[in-house]
Amino acid sequence: MRTPLARLKFHLHDAPDEIRDKVAREIDEIEHLIGTTMEFVDSESRIHTTEPVDLSLLVEGVVDDLSDMGLNVLLTEPAPATIQGDPILLRRMFVNLCNNAVTYGHACIVTIETNASHVVVELRDRGGGMPVADLERAFEPFTAERALANARRAVSGLASRSSSRPWKPIAAA
Repeated sequence: MRTPLARLKFHLHDAPDEIRDKVAREIDEIEHLIGTTMEFVDSESRIHTTEPVDLSLLVEGVVDDLSDMGLNVLLTEPAPATIQGDPILLRRMFVNLCNNAVTYGHACIVTIETNASHVVVELRDRGGGMPVADLERAFEPFTAERALANARRAVSGLASRSSSRPWKPIAAA
């Protein structure tokens, strides 16, 4: 699928600026949708592992990677937290959530807190929020892509499968 898109980009090189920019944005959107779909298929088809995950370290790595890419992402002093979960799905979920917070809320501030029975990871942005009626539906895969298709913007569904909860709480460290 990506080879024909690469050929289209090559052919666009000599097109007028207005056409080149519009078509290039469409190609970028298609490439993003292909990537998101491939991640979703991979997530659904692979055997999920469950192991102890240092959540603070995992989230810190995500924040560092996104900050290195120039995104406005900050991790406040995280509490040490170990959970039982799938590290690949957890990483994918936090990358997606942070990207969405930056894309639609201009920044992402991440806080990790623990108590005796659970871990809370809070992501805050500076956006206007979602209508309460849409909150439950936001956890369905590709919801955001369907909602934004007419606006010509693509975003991954809220962590694609975040509602399947790829984690289980264990004692806070």
